[in-house]
Amino acid sequence: MTSDNVALTLGLLMTCATIAMLTSKRGIGLPATLHNGVWAIALLIIGSGLMNYDPLSWYAWSLIATSLIAFNLGILLIGERTSPQPASGTRPLVTLGQFWLLIGAFSVGVLIYLRTIAQNYGLATIISDPTSIREYSAVGYLEAFPLYGKVLFYFGPLCFVLAIFPELVTGLRGAWYRLPLLVFVSGAQVLTLQRTNIFVCIAWVGGVLVLRLIQRGANGKQSVSARRLMGLVGALVLAFAIFQGLAVALGKTGNTNTAIDSVVDPRIRGSQYTSVLHYASSGVPAFGALTESKDRSWPPVGGTGLIIGDYNPQTWGRATFVGPLKLVPGITHWEEVSPFTFLPVPTNVYTWLEPWYRDFRMPGVVLGSLLAGLIIGLAVRHRHASPEALLLAGLLLGFSGLATFINRYMAVMSVVLYLLLAFLGRARRSREMRESVRSSATRRRTSRSGRLTRPL
Repeated sequence: MTSDNVALTLGLLMTCATIAMLTSKRGIGLPATLHNGVWAIALLIIGSGLMNYDPLSWYAWSLIATSLIAFNLGILLIGERTSPQPASGTRPLVTLGQFWLLIGAFSVGVLIYLRTIAQNYGLATIISDPTSIREYSAVGYLEAFPLYGKVLFYFGPLCFVLAIFPELVTGLRGAWYRLPLLVFVSGAQVLTLQRTNIFVCIAWVGGVLVLRLIQRGANGKQSVSARRLMGLVGALVLAFAIFQGLAVALGKTGNTNTAIDSVVDPRIRGSQYTSVLHYASSGVPAFGALTESKDRSWPPVGGTGLIIGDYNPQTWGRATFVGPLKLVPGITHWEEVSPFTFLPVPTNVYTWLEPWYRDFRMPGVVLGSLLAGLIIGLAVRHRHASPEALLLAGLLLGFSGLATFINRYMAVMSVVLYLLLAFLGRARRSREMRESVRSSATRRRTSRSGRLTRPL
């Protein structure tokens, strides 16, 4: 069996699994749909011959197939098997005032970012020539962005999700300024010239929408909500539109890149959608190249420009936990932006299996995929506990939709969002406790007043 046939077979299996889980009335396995769906797309692109990369080794295919099985097994082992509960998680997480504080903090982060761009490149460059900012080699534009500014900027995805689901904010439903806020937050994410940032927002929304797909009808039976399914499709269409818009702005549509012609089906060569096919599928052959690399050296530190090479040292946890380790002085960690490899077009997208493989090789891939399934399944099972639990489950589930691109679970942005959800959840519990105490006191006063005024 050829490498393309393996890809086609796995792609068809993932397609069938995705359809089966979406149409399951009991919702068993529903949390695996995003993961299985993106893998199905990537594998079918490769297996159909639309993109003709170098064949993967049997070892690489065995790792990929085992990871698919392990993730789905983790979801099924711990996934919810009961009917949907009343979604207590839809009660507000924040007040309207707290929401505006989040927007304000994010806006400060945006201003710090724009100041960084203005000081290093000129503010007009971000509109007139954004490609030059990404390719400028003397100072990396994201490296020049101060850490405190990045932390505030990372509030953006939460602001985006809260505006999409206004029931999580007291008094936001029906507000006229929701749409302008969404445009502002998403536009600011686009200004970073990184498609990954806006993808985190859309993946989070997609995760929450998947959690809300199953509904109970008046007859007591469960079904997939057609309206919510259309919302999920709309999120995917929006992701595609933003992706293609950024590709055009950055000159990365692929139709003018002669290096990519050798791997593109001749029938679509020169198409402006070439970059979409490449980006959706390139992680698979890149991961295959990583598994075959014999270079055990670390990439150079402190260099300028793109780092290119098949560096493959065993990192022993320093790739998986790169976000937290950045805060520990004196510890060498793997960089979130990995070195580029040639397919023949340079790419640094190695699927979400990359950090697990870099750290612990085959056991890391298997255990990482299994644990991801178990953790997501556990988060989904407890999503009704609180609004922050709903958002955490949606975020973890949404990240699985980036499985063929990148692993975001321990990125610095993700760690900031986890801590922010925990902080807001604690603030919500304190607020509800105070309201409960005031309500109880009011009832006691009313009761005493009623007894005193009772006629003799």
